[in-house]
This record gives sequence, structure tokens and C-alpha cells, in this order.
Amino acid sequence: MFKRIVFNQFYDLSRQGKDPMKARVNSVLLLSVLLILPLLILFFFYIDVCVTTFGLFSGMSLGGRPVGNVLGLVLLCAVFGCLYAVMGNKARFGRYWNEFQELGNDEKRMESRKGMYYFMVPFFLMLALILYLAFKGE
Repeated sequence: MFKRIVFNQFYDLSRQGKDPMKARVNSVLLLSVLLILPLLILFFFYIDVCVTTFGLFSGMSLGGRPVGNVLGLVLLCAVFGCLYAVMGNKARFGRYWNEFQELGNDEKRMESRKGMYYFMVPFFLMLALILYLAFKGE
């Protein structure tokens, strides 16, 4: 899955005439988003269960937009840093770039579409679930 997302980034950046090695940061960022969304789902589900079942947090305001922004940024940075250290190394991306260069134009386009599909489908499904969990009580 990660390799296809990287191929999608390689394809898009090389088509636009930009440096395809920027795909390294872009693809790690996309994967970070895919890993953070399930955590948000668990958080909203936990809050929902605690409020409805146990009556916890009933007197507290769970708004706190600034706190949420800071926590989201910290979480994104932590996940991004870990993934960048593990999956974003230059040797791995060099291998991916060589594999990508060996593909024909049609294969590159197909791999790019698969990478977009592997990102967009889970992203929108998780986003819909997050929105449902966040606003179902209102």
C-alpha cells in the first residue's frame, strides 16, 4: 500500500515537472493522516461511550478548539516523525524510484491510480465515520 502511494506521488510530481524526490515527504504525510484518522475514531467512540454509558465528562466542555489543534499537531508531528524515520529513509525511496522508472507509461499511470485509490477510499470512509461520531449527539 505504501509503495503505491509513493508511486502516485512520483507520478504526479514528475508529470508536473517537479522534483520527484519530494514524494518522500508527501507520501509519509499521507500515510500519517491514514494512521491518525483511526485514532480519532477511537477517541470519538471512547468519548461517546463514556458520556452515554457512564455519564463521565457530562459537566465538562469538550470543545476546546485550541487544545484540539495543539494535540492534533503534536500527534501529527509524532506519527510523521516515526514514519519518516522508519519508512522515509533514502535507501527505500531510491529502490522505489528505480522500480518506478522501470515501469512503462501505462503501468505508471495504473500504479498511480491504485495509490490514489488506496489513499482516498479509506480516507473518506474514516472521515465520514469521524463526522458521524462527532455530530451524532447534536
